[in-house]
Amino acid sequence: MLSQRSDTPAVGSRETEVLALDAIETSVTTHETRAARRFWSRRQLGDAAYLVLVTTGWFVGNVLGILGCAVVFFIILGAGQWDAFFLQVDNLASRYVAADLGRRWMFEHYLVQTFMVLLILSTLLRAPGFVRRVRRELAQEPGK
Repeated sequence: MLSQRSDTPAVGSRETEVLALDAIETSVTTHETRAARRFWSRRQLGDAAYLVLVTTGWFVGNVLGILGCAVVFFIILGAGQWDAFFLQVDNLASRYVAADLGRRWMFEHYLVQTFMVLLILSTLLRAPGFVRRVRRELAQEPGK
């Protein structure tokens, strides 16, 4: 039996059909692979953006907490009364303004060192819980 177009047997047309189906399947697989890659890259980009935003918010929260410690310190110095609190802040400000540049620099240096030590300690103590929470949230499927 010969095919309608040429002098080749019908078996050749069967091979042509198989090759055509393989080409279609390869095309569909390639399209699915591209879509999967696109989904994966979008997911990675979304996870990276989420990680940057969450980490920034967490770090800002740590900084604000440490700055709040300074306010609490002055409230304790003022025995919990607002007028005494503001008197303590006024006392510090007037002494700072009256000091010479060397003493101002030394005060600023000690202040920055104190805040950095407190920030590092706070960050180190809170980091494991933050990492566990972020890993758990990133492991969840989107929309859940």
